[in-house]
Amino acid sequence: MMTRKRLALILASFFLLAATCVALPLLFDKTPRARVTFLNVGQGDAVLIQTSGGQRVLIDAGPDGSVGAELARALPFWADSLDAVIITHAHADHYGGLPTILKRFKVGWLIYGQSSLTDGSVGAINEAAVSGGSRVGTVATSKKMNVGHCLLELGGLPETQDRNDQSLVGRLKCDDESWMFLGDLSAEHQSDLIRKHPDWRSDIVKISHHGSDDGLNEELLKAVGAKYAVISVGKENKFGHPSLRSLKKLERLGVQVFRTDIGGAINVLVDKGKTVLNYAGKDLLIK
Repeated sequence: MMTRKRLALILASFFLLAATCVALPLLFDKTPRARVTFLNVGQGDAVLIQTSGGQRVLIDAGPDGSVGAELARALPFWADSLDAVIITHAHADHYGGLPTILKRFKVGWLIYGQSSLTDGSVGAINEAAVSGGSRVGTVATSKKMNVGHCLLELGGLPETQDRNDQSLVGRLKCDDESWMFLGDLSAEHQSDLIRKHPDWRSDIVKISHHGSDDGLNEELLKAVGAKYAVISVGKENKFGHPSLRSLKKLERLGVQVFRTDIGGAINVLVDKGKTVLNYAGKDLLIK
Protein backbone atom coordinates (compact mmCIF):
# COMPACT_ATOMS: atom_id res chain seq x y z
CA MET A 1 0.00 0.00 0.00
CA MET A 2 1.26 3.47 -0.93
CA THR A 3 1.98 5.63 2.09
CA ARG A 4 1.01 9.29 2.29
CA LYS A 5 4.66 10.23 2.32
CA ARG A 6 5.34 8.28 -0.89
CA LEU A 7 2.23 9.75 -2.56
CA ALA A 8 3.31 13.27 -1.60
CA LEU A 9 6.77 12.61 -3.04
CA ILE A 10 5.29 11.36 -6.34
CA LEU A 11 2.98 14.39 -6.60
CA ALA A 12 5.81 16.78 -5.81
CA SER A 13 7.98 15.15 -8.51
CA PHE A 14 5.14 15.42 -11.01
CA PHE A 15 4.60 19.14 -10.36
CA LEU A 16 8.36 19.78 -10.47
CA LEU A 17 8.54 18.07 -13.87
CA ALA A 18 5.57 20.06 -15.16
CA ALA A 19 7.10 23.33 -13.97
CA THR A 20 10.39 22.42 -15.62
CA CYS A 21 8.64 21.75 -18.95
CA VAL A 22 7.05 25.19 -18.78
CA ALA A 23 10.21 26.97 -17.65
CA LEU A 24 12.73 25.39 -20.05
CA PRO A 25 11.48 27.18 -23.19
CA LEU A 26 11.53 30.49 -21.30
CA LEU A 27 15.03 29.77 -20.01
CA PHE A 28 16.55 28.80 -23.33
CA ASP A 29 14.57 31.00 -25.72
CA LYS A 30 16.94 33.83 -26.57
CA THR A 31 14.99 34.97 -29.60
CA PRO A 32 15.61 38.71 -30.15
CA ARG A 33 12.79 41.01 -31.20
CA ALA A 34 13.33 39.75 -34.74
CA ARG A 35 15.57 37.16 -36.35
CA VAL A 36 15.70 36.57 -40.10
CA THR A 37 17.65 33.51 -41.23
CA PHE A 38 18.62 32.86 -44.84
CA LEU A 39 18.87 29.08 -44.64
CA ASN A 40 21.68 27.23 -46.38
CA VAL A 41 19.59 24.99 -48.64
CA GLY A 42 21.96 24.80 -51.60
CA GLN A 43 20.69 25.91 -54.99
CA GLY A 44 17.37 27.27 -53.79
CA ASP A 45 15.69 29.73 -51.42
CA ALA A 46 14.36 29.47 -47.87
CA VAL A 47 14.11 32.38 -45.41
CA LEU A 48 12.87 31.99 -41.84
CA ILE A 49 11.38 34.94 -39.93
CA GLN A 50 11.07 34.66 -36.14
CA THR A 51 9.91 37.22 -33.60
CA SER A 52 10.16 37.46 -29.83
CA GLY A 53 6.42 36.83 -29.63
CA GLY A 54 6.94 33.32 -30.98
CA GLN A 55 5.69 33.98 -34.53
CA ARG A 56 7.41 32.00 -37.29
CA VAL A 57 7.02 32.49 -41.05
CA LEU A 58 8.97 30.74 -43.79
CA ILE A 59 9.41 32.26 -47.24
CA ASP A 60 10.12 29.44 -49.71
CA ALA A 61 11.02 25.88 -48.80
CA GLY A 62 14.27 25.12 -50.61
CA PRO A 63 14.81 22.45 -53.26
CA ASP A 64 14.58 19.30 -51.10
CA GLY A 65 14.36 17.76 -47.65
CA SER A 66 17.59 19.39 -46.48
CA VAL A 67 15.44 22.32 -45.37
CA GLY A 68 14.33 20.16 -42.43
CA ALA A 69 17.83 20.01 -40.92
CA GLU A 70 18.31 23.73 -41.52
CA LEU A 71 15.07 24.55 -39.73
CA ALA A 72 16.06 22.30 -36.84
CA ARG A 73 19.23 24.34 -36.39
CA ALA A 74 17.46 27.70 -36.70
CA LEU A 75 14.40 27.04 -34.52
CA PRO A 76 14.10 26.42 -30.76
CA PHE A 77 14.18 22.68 -30.05
CA TRP A 78 10.54 22.63 -28.93
CA ALA A 79 9.19 24.39 -32.04
CA ASP A 80 6.70 22.21 -33.89
CA SER A 81 4.72 24.77 -35.87
CA LEU A 82 5.01 27.53 -38.45
CA ASP A 83 2.39 30.27 -38.69
CA ALA A 84 2.76 30.47 -42.46
CA VAL A 85 4.82 29.12 -45.33
CA ILE A 86 4.90 31.43 -48.35
CA ILE A 87 5.91 29.99 -51.72
CA THR A 88 7.06 32.73 -54.07
CA HIS A 89 6.52 30.72 -57.26
CA ALA A 90 6.15 27.19 -58.61
CA HIS A 91 9.77 26.23 -59.26
CA ALA A 92 11.05 23.17 -57.41
CA ASP A 93 14.05 24.98 -55.89
CA HIS A 94 11.53 27.10 -53.98
CA TYR A 95 8.91 24.50 -52.99
CA GLY A 96 10.75 21.14 -53.14
CA GLY A 97 11.15 20.94 -49.36
CA LEU A 98 7.44 21.39 -48.64
CA PRO A 99 6.67 17.67 -48.09
CA THR A 100 9.38 17.50 -45.42
CA ILE A 101 8.08 20.66 -43.73
CA LEU A 102 4.49 19.44 -43.71
CA LYS A 103 5.57 16.15 -42.10
CA ARG A 104 7.60 17.85 -39.34
CA PHE A 105 5.58 20.98 -38.60
CA LYS A 106 2.00 22.06 -38.19
CA VAL A 107 1.62 24.83 -40.77
CA GLY A 108 -1.11 27.40 -40.21
CA TRP A 109 -1.20 28.91 -43.70
CA LEU A 110 0.33 27.83 -47.00
CA ILE A 111 0.36 30.90 -49.24
CA TYR A 112 1.05 31.14 -52.97
CA GLY A 113 0.91 33.74 -55.67
CA GLN A 114 -2.25 33.51 -57.75
CA SER A 115 -0.59 31.74 -60.69
CA SER A 116 1.39 29.24 -58.62
CA LEU A 117 -1.66 27.80 -56.87
CA THR A 118 -3.07 26.52 -60.16
CA ASP A 119 0.21 24.89 -61.16
CA GLY A 120 -0.24 21.11 -61.30
CA SER A 121 3.13 20.43 -59.68
CA VAL A 122 1.91 21.63 -56.27
CA GLY A 123 -1.52 19.96 -56.34
CA ALA A 124 -0.58 16.85 -54.32
CA ILE A 125 1.34 18.98 -51.81
CA ASN A 126 -1.70 21.19 -51.27
CA GLU A 127 -3.89 18.14 -50.65
CA ALA A 128 -1.43 16.92 -48.01
CA ALA A 129 -1.37 20.39 -46.44
CA VAL A 130 -5.16 20.60 -46.19
CA SER A 131 -5.45 17.07 -44.78
CA GLY A 132 -2.89 18.07 -42.13
CA GLY A 133 -4.99 21.03 -41.03
CA SER A 134 -3.32 23.82 -43.01
CA ARG A 135 -5.25 26.48 -44.84
CA VAL A 136 -4.18 27.24 -48.41
CA GLY A 137 -4.50 30.74 -49.81
CA THR A 138 -3.27 33.07 -52.52
CA VAL A 139 -2.04 36.63 -52.91
CA ALA A 140 -3.17 38.07 -56.22
CA THR A 141 -1.71 41.57 -56.09
CA SER A 142 -0.91 42.66 -52.52
CA LYS A 143 -1.33 41.66 -48.89
CA LYS A 144 -0.09 42.92 -45.52
CA MET A 145 0.67 40.44 -42.74
CA ASN A 146 1.54 41.18 -39.14
CA VAL A 147 4.33 38.88 -37.97
CA GLY A 148 4.42 39.77 -34.30
CA HIS A 149 5.47 43.41 -34.12
CA CYS A 150 6.87 43.22 -37.69
CA LEU A 151 5.01 44.00 -40.90
CA LEU A 152 5.39 41.77 -43.96
CA GLU A 153 4.04 43.21 -47.22
CA LEU A 154 3.59 40.86 -50.16
CA GLY A 155 3.06 41.89 -53.75
CA GLY A 156 2.68 40.34 -57.16
CA LEU A 157 2.85 41.75 -60.66
CA PRO A 158 0.23 41.36 -63.42
CA GLU A 159 -0.33 37.92 -64.92
CA THR A 160 2.61 36.56 -66.90
CA GLN A 161 3.52 33.19 -68.38
CA ASP A 162 7.06 33.30 -67.07
CA ARG A 163 7.24 31.44 -63.76
CA ASN A 164 10.07 33.55 -62.41
CA ASP A 165 8.05 36.69 -63.02
CA GLN A 166 5.10 35.10 -61.23
CA SER A 167 7.18 35.46 -58.05
CA LEU A 168 5.56 36.92 -54.99
CA VAL A 169 7.90 39.56 -53.65
CA GLY A 170 7.99 40.78 -50.08
CA ARG A 171 9.22 43.55 -47.85
CA LEU A 172 9.64 43.01 -44.11
CA LYS A 173 9.88 45.90 -41.63
CA CYS A 174 10.92 45.23 -38.03
CA ASP A 175 11.62 48.27 -35.87
CA ASP A 176 14.24 50.26 -37.83
CA GLU A 177 15.37 47.36 -40.03
CA SER A 178 13.97 46.28 -43.40
CA TRP A 179 14.44 43.43 -45.84
CA MET A 180 13.31 42.81 -49.41
CA PHE A 181 12.71 39.31 -50.81
CA LEU A 182 12.62 39.16 -54.60
CA GLY A 183 12.00 35.48 -55.34
CA ASP A 184 13.26 34.96 -58.89
CA LEU A 185 11.77 38.14 -60.36
CA SER A 186 13.59 39.25 -63.51
CA ALA A 187 15.55 42.50 -63.65
CA GLU A 188 13.05 43.89 -66.18
CA HIS A 189 10.10 43.42 -63.83
CA GLN A 190 12.02 44.68 -60.81
CA SER A 191 11.71 48.11 -62.44
CA ASP A 192 7.93 47.62 -62.46
CA LEU A 193 8.12 46.65 -58.79
CA ILE A 194 9.72 49.89 -57.61
CA ARG A 195 7.19 51.91 -59.58
CA LYS A 196 4.38 49.98 -57.90
CA HIS A 197 5.93 50.18 -54.41
CA PRO A 198 8.05 53.36 -54.30
CA ASP A 199 8.05 53.31 -50.48
CA TRP A 200 9.65 49.87 -50.13
CA ARG A 201 12.97 51.11 -48.75
CA SER A 202 15.10 48.12 -47.69
CA ASP A 203 18.55 47.91 -46.13
CA ILE A 204 18.95 44.20 -46.93
CA VAL A 205 17.92 42.68 -50.26
CA LYS A 206 17.72 38.98 -51.04
CA ILE A 207 19.04 39.10 -54.62
CA SER A 208 16.75 37.53 -57.20
CA HIS A 209 17.43 34.24 -58.95
CA HIS A 210 20.59 33.33 -57.02
CA GLY A 211 22.57 36.24 -58.43
CA SER A 212 22.12 35.41 -62.10
CA ASP A 213 22.70 38.03 -64.81
CA ASP A 214 18.93 38.44 -65.10
CA GLY A 215 18.37 38.71 -61.36
CA LEU A 216 20.03 42.00 -60.56
CA ASN A 217 18.59 45.43 -61.24
CA GLU A 218 20.80 48.39 -60.30
CA GLU A 219 17.86 50.80 -60.50
CA LEU A 220 16.00 48.84 -57.80
CA LEU A 221 19.01 48.60 -55.49
CA LYS A 222 19.54 52.36 -55.70
CA ALA A 223 15.84 53.15 -55.29
CA VAL A 224 15.39 51.04 -52.12
CA GLY A 225 18.69 52.19 -50.59
CA ALA A 226 20.17 48.69 -50.33
CA LYS A 227 23.33 48.41 -48.24
CA TYR A 228 23.60 44.63 -47.99
CA ALA A 229 22.82 41.84 -50.45
CA VAL A 230 22.16 38.19 -49.64
CA ILE A 231 22.64 35.60 -52.38
CA SER A 232 21.12 32.19 -51.68
CA VAL A 233 23.02 29.81 -53.91
CA GLY A 234 24.47 26.30 -54.09
CA LYS A 235 28.21 25.68 -53.89
CA GLU A 236 29.82 25.06 -57.31
CA ASN A 237 26.37 24.92 -58.95
CA LYS A 238 26.05 24.00 -62.63
CA PHE A 239 24.46 27.36 -63.53
CA GLY A 240 27.47 29.47 -62.62
CA HIS A 241 25.47 31.47 -60.06
CA PRO A 242 26.14 34.10 -58.93
CA SER A 243 27.39 35.62 -62.16
CA LEU A 244 30.60 37.62 -62.14
CA ARG A 245 28.73 40.47 -63.83
CA SER A 246 26.22 40.65 -60.96
CA LEU A 247 28.97 40.60 -58.35
CA LYS A 248 30.81 43.43 -60.10
CA LYS A 249 27.61 45.51 -60.23
CA LEU A 250 27.11 45.05 -56.49
CA GLU A 251 30.72 46.02 -55.84
CA ARG A 252 30.35 49.13 -57.99
CA LEU A 253 27.24 50.14 -56.04
CA GLY A 254 29.03 49.66 -52.72
CA VAL A 255 26.61 46.93 -51.61
CA GLN A 256 28.21 44.36 -49.30
CA VAL A 257 27.52 40.77 -50.36
CA PHE A 258 26.83 37.72 -48.19
CA ARG A 259 26.51 34.27 -49.82
CA THR A 260 25.15 31.03 -48.41
CA ASP A 261 27.56 28.93 -50.53
CA ILE A 262 30.51 30.61 -48.79
CA GLY A 263 29.30 31.46 -45.28
CA GLY A 264 26.42 29.02 -44.77
CA ALA A 265 23.19 30.19 -43.16
CA ILE A 266 23.03 33.96 -42.62
CA ASN A 267 21.32 35.39 -39.53
CA VAL A 268 20.16 38.96 -39.06
CA LEU A 269 19.14 39.80 -35.49
CA VAL A 270 17.28 42.95 -34.46
CA ASP A 271 17.16 43.78 -30.76
CA LYS A 272 17.56 46.76 -28.42
CA GLY A 273 17.93 49.22 -31.28
CA LYS A 274 20.77 47.32 -32.93
CA THR A 275 21.06 45.03 -35.95
CA VAL A 276 23.67 42.28 -35.96
CA LEU A 277 24.42 40.15 -39.01
CA ASN A 278 26.03 36.77 -38.30
CA TYR A 279 28.01 35.42 -41.25
CA ALA A 280 30.55 32.59 -41.34
CA GLY A 281 30.63 32.51 -37.53
CA LYS A 282 31.31 36.24 -37.12
CA ASP A 283 28.97 38.93 -35.79
CA LEU A 284 28.87 42.20 -37.70
CA LEU A 285 27.12 45.24 -36.22
CA ILE A 286 25.37 46.77 -39.23
CA LYS A 287 23.10 49.28 -37.47
